[in-house]
Amino acid sequence: MGTLIGQRERVAVEFELQEVEPEYKHWLYGTMSLWAGGHRISRHGRHDEVCTLTVALTSFPGILRDAVDRIDARLMAMPAAEAFEVMHEAIYGDEPGSTYQQTVELNRHFGGFEVFPNGFEVFDGHHGFLIEDRLVGRLIWCSTKDKVVHEARIGAGEFDRVIDGFLTVLEKASGQTRTKIDT
Repeated sequence: MGTLIGQRERVAVEFELQEVEPEYKHWLYGTMSLWAGGHRISRHGRHDEVCTLTVALTSFPGILRDAVDRIDARLMAMPAAEAFEVMHEAIYGDEPGSTYQQTVELNRHFGGFEVFPNGFEVFDGHHGFLIEDRLVGRLIWCSTKDKVVHEARIGAGEFDRVIDGFLTVLEKASGQTRTKIDT
């Protein structure tokens, strides 16, 4: 049985570390799933695929730093599918006629809402965004496989607390510290 940080029906990280030889403990391997609103979010929807969890120590700190930039009343008022489309297209879309500067500005504004790290194999095939106000968070995600947009309503800051707890466990297990991100 793995470790669970948070609540599956709200937001949680479930993981299990594999044992490695002491000289290799800086490489953390194991299984991991993110839970949101009772849905398992993981590569191929499975929890049994081993991945390199050390990547979390380099990819999640920037996402935690961006927590202050996740407030947008217009996005908060949109239906989940529409909000997902706006954020996804702003970051990954290729608007004909857009200048480089316009693309950079869109990415700068909407990039802080993205909470599934690119390059972290657990989230291969998924895109996820978090919009918050003072009280509520809306975790909105979609799998590139089924193209269904999902949403879980959570408390403001709840996602960040769960991820921070996960990173703390990884730091203790590996002896490493998470990447320091300039604010």
